[in-house]
Amino acid sequence: MSKIINFPITNISEGEDMIKIERSEEFYISTRMISEFICNLPLSAADNDRLIALLVEQLQEAENTAFLQGFGMGCEMAKALNNALNN
Repeated sequence: MSKIINFPITNISEGEDMIKIERSEEFYISTRMISEFICNLPLSAADNDRLIALLVEQLQEAENTAFLQGFGMGCEMAKALNNALNN
């Protein structure tokens, strides 16, 4: 799973690391728990691979969305602070 969020910036060359994700120890603990649970499910190898791919896709989308929302909130706060200081 990628540890890079491809934040859309046009002046950065493609493939260059943009923003590195730092995951907590709790993240890795819960990931191991999910993995162990999935291993015990009566799934074919193909179904197991599909389930893992879907989980990875969902996690990456959640990380991207959370980052973009946080970044947007930071931009809005910066604008509000700038307006407050200039008025």
